[in-house]
Amino acid sequence: MSNSATPGIPVISKIVASVHDGWLIISDYKLMNRNWFYLFFRQKRQELLKRANGSVFNNLKISIVENFPINAPNKDLLKRFEKISNPIFSEMEELQLENIKLTKIKEALLNLYF
Repeated sequence: MSNSATPGIPVISKIVASVHDGWLIISDYKLMNRNWFYLFFRQKRQELLKRANGSVFNNLKISIVENFPINAPNKDLLKRFEKISNPIFSEMEELQLENIKLTKIKEALLNLYF
């Protein structure tokens, strides 16, 4: 999740990478689903921003996110959510990968002719 300049924007990354200043990492989901967290924080972004502070940019400190109230769904509701959301998120991921491939093809073709 971004924590400065434009704070509170959740991002799902399935790659292992180093993270620089400006991002908070949520990697220990325990009993929660990653997609649920993503949608939850997207919906609650404005509430998070009200808790942010800073003189030039609003910043979300780790403690703000750690102490943010989360109404976790029970196991049955989470299973129903996963049944609906997992195929949707999988399709979105496939489309994003296809867009990356198509962009590379476009750039290669443009380089050939221009």
